[in-house]
Amino acid sequence: MTTNLNWQDFLRIAAALKPLHFNIGALLRDVDNAALYPVGDALILPFRHEAHHRHFVEEMQTPLVRRTLEMIVSQAFGKPMTLQAMVEQKCKTRNEAG
Repeated sequence: MTTNLNWQDFLRIAAALKPLHFNIGALLRDVDNAALYPVGDALILPFRHEAHHRHFVEEMQTPLVRRTLEMIVSQAFGKPMTLQAMVEQKCKTRNEAG
């Protein structure tokens, strides 16, 4: 992935976000950052564990969290981007099919 997105910096910023029940940075540590990939205007976040994926999706319902994380990713890519969380096995299946 060739962007200005520094995953460790992204995690530090996300760690300050705890909208409902979970620390966003802690949840994002479950993402395989070597497997991050963009699809159109979305950055796919491949979570290793279903529970972390589910909690992240719940926490992203909070508008401030979603806007903050998407703003960081958008600046790194130089265009508006969204985040799409998936469980890693589903990501691998989609990559192999496409």
